[in-house]
Amino acid sequence: MIDPDMYFIEMMQAILEPVLDQMTPEQAAQEAIADYRTEQQQNRIDWCAHN
Repeated sequence: MIDPDMYFIEMMQAILEPVLDQMTPEQAAQEAIADYRTEQQQNRIDWCAHN
């Protein structure tokens, strides 16, 4: 079974790879964290809407 955290990290790396050359590693990490938090928040909203 695929670890959801590792899947997310690999997905974000694939998405952000084209712009990593334009960002420092710290900026890229902050962007990934913000995207992750947004996704988690949306998942909670979706979960609440269906329960």
